[in-house]
Amino acid sequence: MLEEKLEAQDFADRDGYARKFLGVSVPLPKVKAEPKFGGGALVVPRPARPDDRTELRYHNYSVILCAKRRLAYVSACNLNFAAKETASRADGRSTWRKDPRIEFADQLGARFYDYNDYNKGHLTRRDDVAWGETFEDAVAANDDTFFYTNSAPQYFLFNQSDEFTGAGLDLWGDLENFISEQGEEQRARLTVFNGPVFGKQDKPLHDALVPLSFYKIVIWRDVREDPGAVGFRLDQSDLIASLPQEAIDPGRFELRQCRIADIEDQLDLDFGVAKKWDRLGKVDVSEAFGAEGIEIASLKDIRL
Repeated sequence: MLEEKLEAQDFADRDGYARKFLGVSVPLPKVKAEPKFGGGALVVPRPARPDDRTELRYHNYSVILCAKRRLAYVSACNLNFAAKETASRADGRSTWRKDPRIEFADQLGARFYDYNDYNKGHLTRRDDVAWGETFEDAVAANDDTFFYTNSAPQYFLFNQSDEFTGAGLDLWGDLENFISEQGEEQRARLTVFNGPVFGKQDKPLHDALVPLSFYKIVIWRDVREDPGAVGFRLDQSDLIASLPQEAIDPGRFELRQCRIADIEDQLDLDFGVAKKWDRLGKVDVSEAFGAEGIEIASLKDIRL
């Protein structure tokens, strides 16, 4: 059956990333005035809302794309663990599509993931935004995560948890599960910024470049407490060094908790107030760890 063709105005009902979701203002990260790594934000040629110059709004999250790299600078989402309804993977779509608000050539589509060991790695997780007031809302949010604008080429084990893979790796999925378990236990609200770290040594793939590492910033606010934030960077460079060869030694992921200010220094983004809420910013790690942060060998190493 042919899929319904989407038009830009079909996205007019998407509210996107909510800045005051935590009860305090947490602005969408801004692209720096003089970007060094990605060439600046892509201007949306067919916005669903007139004021959305660079922001692509979806249900419960937003994306700002890097014009040069055709990948997201940031995918920013809101998690509500006390939502009335949620949707599972089995409830919605699992196939990817391009966003009609921007040119298809400005999105890395299927050919960058076919016949190799790269997966379409969700930046904003399906689980994180598949919630709403009604079940239909939750399914719609689930389906909205399957746009190529929310994807990046990642080694096929990158987004899985060790429980799923049994590979004995320090995985993004393990960290994400830990964050979700903490939030669910407290029925909390979280704001999360996800994205690639662009660099000069990124790996060629067709006419694109695959990021060697990714970042995640998690922000929360306990009742009557100042907000808190933590930042992480996960490196996949060892994993993809031998791609696209058939025999691959998975090597090891390198997961680190880093100062948000140090992550920001590696990006074309300004995370604003999140830096002053950084829990690692209150710990004197500069002499012992420097800008590389703290290696997370187990979840007990995370500084909250």
